[in-house]
Amino acid sequence: MKMYSKIVSVILLMAIIFSFVGCDSMYLSSYSAIGLRSRKFGNECYASFDKLDGTFVFKMKYGGAEDKIYYAADVESGTVVIYYDSVGVKEKLFTAEGGYPIEGNTGYVDRGTVYVILEAENAQNGSIKVRLGGKGAFTN
Repeated sequence: MKMYSKIVSVILLMAIIFSFVGCDSMYLSSYSAIGLRSRKFGNECYASFDKLDGTFVFKMKYGGAEDKIYYAADVESGTVVIYYDSVGVKEKLFTAEGGYPIEGNTGYVDRGTVYVILEAENAQNGSIKVRLGGKGAFTN
């Protein structure tokens, strides 16, 4: 019986330690892609692809003043829905659909960690740019 209680104690201790360590990200990428090129620089993130299906996540740090989120996207076919989360709630930013380039600004971002989440469904030959705050043209 003592051995059983030791095993249970070790398992509980491991569960408690794991709960403190947890995962680094609230959102996980899970996708299939061909020719995916992505990068983050400053307060911008960029992804272009030949084919993308699934979820692709950017985790960014924003240190600027409260501002809007600026975006531009072009997808030849398929659909990419772009979400963001800056306060613990996933909110839809915009939808890029095949054959309809889109750009604009919306949303709200403040200091802290910001997740930009791309959910693609059979998207082909596309590019997506998102900038947190700021003005002017995209860097890339």
